[in-house]
Amino acid sequence: MSDYLDNQPAQQGGLSTQHVVESASGTTSPDNSNSGPASYVIFIVGIAVLALLLSTVLGFLAAIMPYVMQEIGSSVNGTSSNTGTGYSTPYSTPTSTQDTNSLTGQTSSSQTLTLSEALDLSLAPYTSLVDDEVSASDYSGADSAVSQCVRDVINADKGSATSVARDLNAAARDDSTASEHIDSAISTCDQAISDLQAITVPASASSSVRTSLDEGISDSEQRWTYIKEELTLLASGDDISYDDLSSFDAEVWTQTEAAGSSLTQALKTSASE
Repeated sequence: MSDYLDNQPAQQGGLSTQHVVESASGTTSPDNSNSGPASYVIFIVGIAVLALLLSTVLGFLAAIMPYVMQEIGSSVNGTSSNTGTGYSTPYSTPTSTQDTNSLTGQTSSSQTLTLSEALDLSLAPYTSLVDDEVSASDYSGADSAVSQCVRDVINADKGSATSVARDLNAAARDDSTASEHIDSAISTCDQAISDLQAITVPASASSSVRTSLDEGISDSEQRWTYIKEELTLLASGDDISYDDLSSFDAEVWTQTEAAGSSLTQALKTSASE
């Protein structure tokens, strides 16, 4: 090798020829031939461990995600008694577990409540709406006059419910003005009944549709009659009968569902004609 290099002419430009000594690499190291499959085994085991850790983490996240979402939902809806309406619940802690449809089970029966305790309960006048009982899809295909009549009933009910919710929450916040706000809510009930009675059923609708609309309006009026009776009971002050309050509250829910059912039937009948 050295004789060959010595016999070669010098490179142009006066640069001297240098010998290059290569160091041992991974492919030429004599130890490489003695390593066996150990390196591959270690690599595979490492990958398996990483996969196991990843699987464990993903499994843990999947297990806790429902609880995380539930807590997020509770935080978002914590100031609303009904996610569809956005009505606020009273501000102090309820005296017992709330029932979504009535006062049943919220406290023991055959007892009297103070006004503050009654306002702490999830009362139907601010947690129920006729609109909640009518699906948006029910309007599909219905005659425009029929749809408008249903909307008129729902808007009259919703507007009055918003006002009552505002007064009840104000009453719950300030004992000194509670009676004033409850009286205002009772006046709203009278206005709601008047507004509902003023709604005219379209003459162009079929007799079956008009019957359903008349029933829906009548059920809505009766709903507000029961709301007024429940609020009148609250206006009596302390020593409010839980049984009476629960009875009126249940009637409000019953009439709310009945009104929604009648209005839905009117829409569906109109769409099928």
